[in-house]
Amino acid sequence: MPTTNADTQATGTIAVTGTAAASYATLRVEGARAITLVGDLESELRRLSGATVRVTGRDAGAGPLGRRLDVQRYEVLAIDGQTPVVGTLRVHDDAVWLVAADSVALEAVPAELRAEDGAKVWVTGRRTERGLEVQRYGVLRPAR
Repeated sequence: MPTTNADTQATGTIAVTGTAAASYATLRVEGARAITLVGDLESELRRLSGATVRVTGRDAGAGPLGRRLDVQRYEVLAIDGQTPVVGTLRVHDDAVWLVAADSVALEAVPAELRAEDGAKVWVTGRRTERGLEVQRYGVLRPAR
């Protein structure tokens, strides 16, 4: 069967496998073999170990660990059972925003997160009248 360049989509849990010298981001898909994730977004996906994600990309052929997918985009569906907001952190004076398709003002922002202005981050927390109260967060791509 010839290989096509059509997008492939898969949903599962991110795991980082391998050794300290050679580790890989993989997607564990229920009822199927794990898929090794490659491409420009692989470093972001590594930072989502344990999260449920939907990845879309192109078949990158077989590698030493089996099927490989060159990820073109992804959506974080759940982190520890909560749906995160993913976007770019913007800090201006006292205001902190997570700029995304559904931008939201952040409240109770830890100093460590506030220092990540311009980074791509995920945030989970409690919705309030004014925005989202930060309970957990992670940096997916540091500011440049």
